[in-house]
Formats: sequence, C-alpha cells, structure tokens
Amino acid sequence: MIESRTQSCALVLAAHGDRSGAAPNATLLAHRDRLRASGSFQSVTAGVFRGDPNLEDALQIADQTKPSLIFVYPMFMAAGYFTSQKLPERIAAASVSSHVYILPPLGLDPALPALMLEHTVTTANHAGVHPRHARLLIVGHGSAGSRASAKSTERIACWLRKQRIFAYTEAAFLEEEPLLKMQLVGPHPATVVAGFFSGDGLHAAEDVPGAIMETGANAIYAGPIGKLPNITVLIQSAVEQALQNKVLKKHDE
Repeated sequence: MIESRTQSCALVLAAHGDRSGAAPNATLLAHRDRLRASGSFQSVTAGVFRGDPNLEDALQIADQTKPSLIFVYPMFMAAGYFTSQKLPERIAAASVSSHVYILPPLGLDPALPALMLEHTVTTANHAGVHPRHARLLIVGHGSAGSRASAKSTERIACWLRKQRIFAYTEAAFLEEEPLLKMQLVGPHPATVVAGFFSGDGLHAAEDVPGAIMETGANAIYAGPIGKLPNITVLIQSAVEQALQNKVLKKHDE
C-alpha cells in the first residue's frame, strides 16, 4: 500500500553543496542514483544551494513529472538556518505547482545514532582497536552564531556515550569550542574520529584528516557518516514513514 503511494511521489535531495574536491557533491549524487535505481519513486533528483546541480532545477524537474507530492529531504545535520529559512525560500523561488513536503534533516533521523555506532565499532575493529579501550570523538561543524549544529552533534554523542561501547565518547567542533585540534592533542587512548557530516566535502575530506595529521594524534578516521551507502536506506524509510503518517492522519480525520 505505502510502496505504491511512494511510486507516485517525487523525491528531491537538498544539500548545501561541496566547496572542494575532485568530484563535488559525489556523495549526494550517489544517494540520488541508488534511490533512482530502487524504483520506489516517480522521480529522484538532487540539488544544492551553491553550485551544480542547482536546487531550483532539481525541484522543477521533479515537478514536470506531475507527482502526487514532492518530498524534499535535507542532507543537513541540524535543523538550523538553512533548513528552517533558506530551504523554504529556495523552494518558493522554484515556483513548482506540486505540493512540497519538507522532511526532517538527516542529522535528526532517529535511526542515525545506531548506524553511527555500528560504523564506528566496525572502523575500530578493522584497525585492530578494541572499542572498550578506545575513545570515540564525534566531530561536527559547530558555529559561532548558532547552537543548532553543536546541539545536534552533542545529542548524538550523548546517545553513543550511553551505549557504553567505547571507553568514553566526546564531541568536538571545527568552528566552536571544544575545537577538534584541542581534543586531539594530549595523552589519549586510541581514538576513533567520526565525522558528523552529510557528505565528503571540505570539512569531512580535508579539515578533519588535516587536524589528525597536524596533531599527530593516535586516531583512526571513520569518515563522514553521510557517505555511508546505508544512508540511502534511511532516506527511503523517512519518506515512507512520513507518507504513512500522512495517510493515517487523513484516515483518522
């Protein structure tokens, strides 16, 4: 029932846009391609705020397929300025005729913490490090102007800490304290560094590995969580759940 309804819907993945790298937005486009291949939606497009593919273009292409509904999935790690203000503005600027439903951002997905735990444990094991003897360091963007990014990062770090799989779990940031470099220096056990980022852009691909190299920390980088292929499954599940909730709500009414 729900699957047939999703096939009449369009899905647009929305992201900020990578600022560097040999293949900008490669992670975003990989998720788009996997979702297209699933055949679960009438159409799947992706767009970014800055660069290509353009977000308005992605929305207009989705609209041209005459879907029953356009779902927009924000590939962001927090519900902040971009998701609450800029994204609705850009959607309005696209002037699409179909109804648009904005889903919660990736960073707030309730299935994300468990996926992050599984990935960090696997990373530690592959490096020959027992999680019980290692520190887990969750790295987020952070911001001097808003606490949204930090709160989202700290929320997932708190959940992971409560699982008591690693010796201890801490959070670090690139643009607010505690800064990543400061968390890497000093006497620490082997550290698994997990990037709380949606893709493999400047911060995830350059800033975090650069900080590890510069400090000479005994650290293993698990990469950005948003790059995992399993994120595609989370996205599809989020759409199906939202659609089911809408269906049930209409039924109750």
